[in-house]
Amino acid sequence: MVSDLSHFSHKVSNAIFYSIIYMDHSRVEAQ
Repeated sequence: MVSDLSHFSHKVSNAIFYSIIYMDHSRVEAQ
């Protein structure tokens, strides 16, 4: 259960990290 939760939080932080990078990239391309 605990390892499952840590795995989930890791996926969430990964998703946030990649979405931020993707947003930055598209913002740079838009300029």
